[in-house]
Amino acid sequence: MKSRDWDYEGGLNLTPLLDVILNLIFFFILATQVKETKETINVNLPKSEQSDKLNTHDDFLVITVDEKNIVYVDGEKTELNILSQVLLKKKTEQSFSYIIFQGDAKTYNQTIVSVLDECAKAGLNSVSLEVLKKE
Repeated sequence: MKSRDWDYEGGLNLTPLLDVILNLIFFFILATQVKETKETINVNLPKSEQSDKLNTHDDFLVITVDEKNIVYVDGEKTELNILSQVLLKKKTEQSFSYIIFQGDAKTYNQTIVSVLDECAKAGLNSVSLEVLKKE
């Protein structure tokens, strides 16, 4: 009988392959769980007796102005003086047919008018003002 220094069993060693597969699974699970959180915008909408529910579809863009007159487009803070440029960029990136404007009840009228002017500069004239129903 011969003595062998090592025993060789034929076949493939699957340990490295399983390590790679498990690492890929772990990566994809983590990648799908990480979401970019947008800043929460607290807006006290004005109240109206004549408010109607909007027929909302997925083809709208939301512009929000908080009580400190800070403008947000789809949750992202935007400077008022470049709002028309941001809207033009969004218009090429996304497909939307109208804008929903959420203005805080304490927002200055001038800020609202300025936002509407910037929308008109971008060629977006379908704007709905979101309000709450007065009880």
